[in-house]
Amino acid sequence: MCFTDDTRVEHVYITCDRTPLHWAYNVRLQDIHHFAKNYVQLIDVVGLVVTVTEHRSTRNEYSMMRDVVLLDKSMTFVRLTLRNEFAMRDGMHLLETLHQNNILFATGLKVDDFHGPYLSTCKKSKLYVNHSIRTYGIPEWFAKDENAQKLVTWNRTHGFSLPQALIISNARRIRINQFAFWTNYDWFMCKHCGREDVQTVTRYNAKMVVKDFTGSMKLLVKDTKAEFILQCVPSYLKKLMLKDNGAQMLKNYISQFNEYPYVFIIPAPKFGCVDHCAPVVTFVLKVDWKIENWQRDIGFIVIRAFLRH
Repeated sequence: MCFTDDTRVEHVYITCDRTPLHWAYNVRLQDIHHFAKNYVQLIDVVGLVVTVTEHRSTRNEYSMMRDVVLLDKSMTFVRLTLRNEFAMRDGMHLLETLHQNNILFATGLKVDDFHGPYLSTCKKSKLYVNHSIRTYGIPEWFAKDENAQKLVTWNRTHGFSLPQALIISNARRIRINQFAFWTNYDWFMCKHCGREDVQTVTRYNAKMVVKDFTGSMKLLVKDTKAEFILQCVPSYLKKLMLKDNGAQMLKNYISQFNEYPYVFIIPAPKFGCVDHCAPVVTFVLKVDWKIENWQRDIGFIVIRAFLRH
């Protein structure tokens, strides 16, 4: 198509707010990181409304905010921060109708980055709920995808904070044999710091070997994560080890947890970085997710595995 001398340009005024007046750039949720802090290029997204938080005030007491978590076919969960009128008007409607699985079409959004990319409304933004044109088949996809339904249900019932829930939901699942090779290592601890007024606190710093059907690997599980697996405080195991047959009693106690599947969420290894220490577990879940999604490029991975004897 091209303009000629016979081309006529006329102004058309549309007063119906039901029709979007502009579409800046439609982007999948897994690709929004490419537009982080690029305030010149606003983007459009379409996603299923997963969760909606209560509104909260910012440092300016007259400014309000509310967070909405969206999900699309890329199986990526993204936070959208609604501000001011969007938080009070549209956010309240989304919260009241949350379990209707609304499809939100949002135009003119900016991408910010704070502990990961997230979306935010601005003065040019517009929100459309269950728009007749811009749903991109998400309702039909969600109705058939059992994994997506399971993740959405979990997100609406978990006890984690919103940042933690996003890490868990977006973690990429891999098999153990796809992770970097970890060599043997030694641990060193300072036993003589020269202080006499130190109160010792027993904590977990458990070196565990986990396995799946492809192999095994070492993980470092600390504090509450280890307590979640072993179902006891560290002082109990310390007292157990001090008994006459403590080593055998400890082995018998831990063996009862060996055949239960856990989901371990750990940071993905950095490209080109050789680290000889076991990765530190970020989260441990007793959720048997059967999710295979190899297309996401994110900072955490999931390993579903058993503890090994």
